[in-house]
Order: sequence, then structure tokens, then C-alpha cells
Amino acid sequence: MLFISKRIVNFGEQTPTAVEHTSTPVNSRSTPVETSPPPISKDDRSEKLVELVVKTAIKTKGSPLFSGKSKAAIGQVIRDTNPTEDDLTSVTDHFVKKMDKFQLQNAGSFIAENLRAWLGILSEARVKPVPAAHTY
Repeated sequence: MLFISKRIVNFGEQTPTAVEHTSTPVNSRSTPVETSPPPISKDDRSEKLVELVVKTAIKTKGSPLFSGKSKAAIGQVIRDTNPTEDDLTSVTDHFVKKMDKFQLQNAGSFIAENLRAWLGILSEARVKPVPAAHTY
């Protein structure tokens, strides 16, 4: 590994013979060293998924309201159940499509209270095999 020194040498000053250890590391091909991004914490993921729920609701019907309390409750359900983005999108879309103007004013609270049950139903449906129809 080569090091590039950040020290500036004035004219007439002797240049150092060894490279200082406080230099910036660079690999031998002069390309930046790649680092992997830090893992996403559960809280960061749940915040992003809460925003996905809100954006899906707005996209479905333009004016649903979400309070800070309802967003926090939705975030708690997401942390507890660990749903997929597709599940959240389909459940939110299903809820909001059926709401009238009055219900849209309480959309966040409604979703927060019903999300856990619907996500549970979806996960059970995936696990339970559907019985084949009998043909006689």
C-alpha cells in the first residue's frame, strides 16, 4: 500500500526520506478504497417503511392524514412484525381505497390499529397451503 504525504515542502528545505504514517492511504492503482455501507438499523428501516405507508396512502387517495402518534404506532407494528414493502403497500392501498373524506381524516389511526391484524392474515395465508379442490 502506498501513502501520499500531505506535507508541503518549501524551496530549499530537505525532503523527508520516509513517508509519514499520518498520510492518506491509497491503493497501488490510485483508485479509491471501497468500503461497505453500514448496516441499516431496525429503526431506520421502520422509519422508511412508515414513510412508504404514508406515500402509498397519498398516492392512492390524495388527502389522508397521519398524526405523529399514528406514525409512531405504525412504526411499532413494523418493528414487531417485520413486513415486506409489498405487504405494506398492498394493505395500505386496500385500506385507503375504501375510505371516504371523513375516514381519510383519521387514516393514520385506522391503519395503525388494523395493520398488525392484516399483516398477520397475509403471513398466515403464505404459510398455510390452500387445499386442492376435489374432483369426482
